[in-house]
Amino acid sequence: MNIMVSGVRILPAHLKKVHIFVAAVLFACIGFSLPASAGQVEPLPNASWGRLLTEFVSDGRVDYERLKQHPDLLQESIREFAGISRQIYGAWDRKTQIAFWINAYNLFTIKAVVDQYPPKGWNLLYPKVSIRQIGGVWDKTAYRTAGQVVSLDQIEHAILRGVFKEPRAHFALVCASLGCPPLSSIPYEGETLEPMLDQQAQKYISDPEHGLRWDAEHRILCLSQIFSWFGKDFFYYFTVHQLFQDLPPGKSDALNFIWEHIPDELKKSLTEGAFRIEYMDYDWSLNDLHSS
Repeated sequence: MNIMVSGVRILPAHLKKVHIFVAAVLFACIGFSLPASAGQVEPLPNASWGRLLTEFVSDGRVDYERLKQHPDLLQESIREFAGISRQIYGAWDRKTQIAFWINAYNLFTIKAVVDQYPPKGWNLLYPKVSIRQIGGVWDKTAYRTAGQVVSLDQIEHAILRGVFKEPRAHFALVCASLGCPPLSSIPYEGETLEPMLDQQAQKYISDPEHGLRWDAEHRILCLSQIFSWFGKDFFYYFTVHQLFQDLPPGKSDALNFIWEHIPDELKKSLTEGAFRIEYMDYDWSLNDLHSS
């Protein structure tokens, strides 16, 4: 049975992987089959979204309470993203398309939280105030944009990971949790995508509480769960550096990416002998500006 959420029909959970695969194929076709001349290219829908980030995001956290009380910018941002057609999307270059989907994911995540704010539930595995208390937030709630209907899972896994294979998106996508990278206070744009993704990765890996921590005494490298869940996404960086070849795929791929973002002192330590990799507990507490 299909599920209707806010007028959008979503497939049931047991068809989720098939639906993600179909979405990946569909968006691959959309992205590369609709060329347009430079004079026809529309800008990203970042006007209201940029103002929302400026007014409601501070130090990577979101003022959900105030945004719920004053939702005009959020509603306008949703309308602007919904107004992007397949033709507009298809005219963008690759970097602009990636920037668009990162913005869309972060906007739709904020919308999902604001709609349920404060999100409280009875799932004892996660914090009381957490996006994990919102049922179906990633796979059953969906949004209209680029001429299609997409869920957050489809944006992340089918499009950014599947079609574009951009692992640095993991440091730009913010799942409304403290364990996530901090939310950028400016929108992503195609022209500045490369430095912004690199900066986001550097910032996250430099965070000893959530990204990376080195225990020199016990030679333990503590990493974010992101590198456990998505380690193989970083395979390209293994082909570049070819370090840590004795480690299994996933771990070696992630470490070759991390290598580009750690200080020389830590690089030296990691090459001086064996070390153990552990993964930090992921903090699913809401990235609320007013939380402790």
